[in-house]
Amino acid sequence: MNGARSRSSLVSLLVLVLPAFANAQTHSPDHPMSQGMVVSAQKDAAAVGAAVLRDGGNAMDAAVATSLSLGVAEPFGSGLGGGGLLLYYEAKTGRVYFLDHRERCPAGVTPDLVREKSGDAFRTGGLAVAVPGTGRGLIEAHKRFGSMPLSDLAPRAAKLAVDGFAASEMLVSSIKARQKSFAERPAFAEIFLDEAHEPRKVGDVIRQPRLGETILAFGKLSDAAIYRPPYNQLIAGAVQAAGGVMTTEDIAAYKPTWREPIQGSHRGFEIVTAGPPSGGGPQVLHSLSILEGFPLGDLDATEPGSYLLTIGAMAYAQQRSDKLLADPNAMDPAAGVLPSKEEVAAQQEELKAALGRLASGALPQVPPQDDSTGNTTHFSIVDRAGNMVAWTQTINSFFGAEVMVAEMGIILNNEMADFDFEEGSVNFPRPGNAPRSSMSPMLLFADGKPVATMGTPGGRRIPNTMTQILVNRIDRGLTLQESIDASRVGAETRTRHLSHETGIARESLEKAANALGFGWKLQPQRERDRFFGGAEGIWIQDDEKAGVRNPVAGSDPRRPGAGIGENDVR
Repeated sequence: MNGARSRSSLVSLLVLVLPAFANAQTHSPDHPMSQGMVVSAQKDAAAVGAAVLRDGGNAMDAAVATSLSLGVAEPFGSGLGGGGLLLYYEAKTGRVYFLDHRERCPAGVTPDLVREKSGDAFRTGGLAVAVPGTGRGLIEAHKRFGSMPLSDLAPRAAKLAVDGFAASEMLVSSIKARQKSFAERPAFAEIFLDEAHEPRKVGDVIRQPRLGETILAFGKLSDAAIYRPPYNQLIAGAVQAAGGVMTTEDIAAYKPTWREPIQGSHRGFEIVTAGPPSGGGPQVLHSLSILEGFPLGDLDATEPGSYLLTIGAMAYAQQRSDKLLADPNAMDPAAGVLPSKEEVAAQQEELKAALGRLASGALPQVPPQDDSTGNTTHFSIVDRAGNMVAWTQTINSFFGAEVMVAEMGIILNNEMADFDFEEGSVNFPRPGNAPRSSMSPMLLFADGKPVATMGTPGGRRIPNTMTQILVNRIDRGLTLQESIDASRVGAETRTRHLSHETGIARESLEKAANALGFGWKLQPQRERDRFFGGAEGIWIQDDEKAGVRNPVAGSDPRRPGAGIGENDVR
């Protein structure tokens, strides 16, 4: 389906009031899937997941194995020491489920402690660590939808940890950025530095035997391998030794939460995504609701007007999210997750007025941002039965809080840094709450049939990236891979930095930024810079002649990802 020329009315946005997308008008596709597929930011992890599909596992089985493998092969970005957001489409019922296993604020992080410390104290070290949720998230999702025993899935990831994998350029560069810190931390140095305390080189085999043992224990003991003694004692001990206040009680009490996904539409496509504690999914739907009022498919992507509309929509959406969205326990019940039609219409009028102010003029410039300062991962999966997974997972910054549970090989997150430390903020740290996230896993439907699963890492740039990919695919009719490859911009309203890859038409961008009047400063980044994430997705295409539906991978060249079909696994 190509919506590049369709001009429907203002996008319809709603928060689902029935559990798990129960009111969605979806149905079983007319044709079966030709094969299952896994797309992830690391090829070894994708291969593990695809092998599970080949061996008869379903999408959730493959997701568990892929997740555990990414914690091995992308130790800087995700793992059992972090958290995430899952969307799962169950083909037999036509329902979408949203699991929030975001990390939570420890009970000991009280308002008095926050006032005593600065926000920087919660960026690295023990105070930065929020209670991990990925372990119980995997267990909860697998218990509900998995078909193979966890004890059959975990050893596949454990083997990757013990046998090792070849270090990528991305891993090596992230190690180099932390060489001094790792040299002072024996557990990190043992894995990521050589005997001379120099960073490992591209192609070096990285082995993590203790992590392999932990993953094996996880497969046998389920949550007892993370959230109960002696393992939770090891985790709490590592956090406290690094200056934190997390306790075994915090860890044992952790529970993931099934929540209602949120839904919007754009030019005939139904888009389902994660709501709070994520502000990312709502930002994407908000941006698209604004852009629905303009013929982006008729505009060249490098025209000033195209940049103006896209940047303006993303900026409005980010400002609203920062002000109103957070953990549902902290939000004002009167604050809608998504904007009203009246708010969207007013913002459309403001952008129409800005289109009349396009004018040339150079903007101030700021240095590029280090691309190693933030990280997450995403993977997408479909199986032969038509089940779909969109799962974004994270430990936040590269190598999280730089705290490792040495006996377990687990690197712990620094998600406390995602809270806002100004009192009065809806995202202020409160015991038991999750920090606001930008993660935006997405599932797309057309004519009631599932057509895509996608998502991306990239911190606060995630909603910007997802908005641009969807505009490229739906409005401009590009393929998924072309939509992912295209040059990107990032609108950061807190700093007024307008980041962009070098493939962007700078003069057009400056005209757009001047007309918007936000006081933007340009921040040039390299072309296809991982600063802008690493989107991974699958688009499903109907082959009427063959009578099948074919999954087509889209994998971001900004990271060393891959899409692997079960038929391609040797």
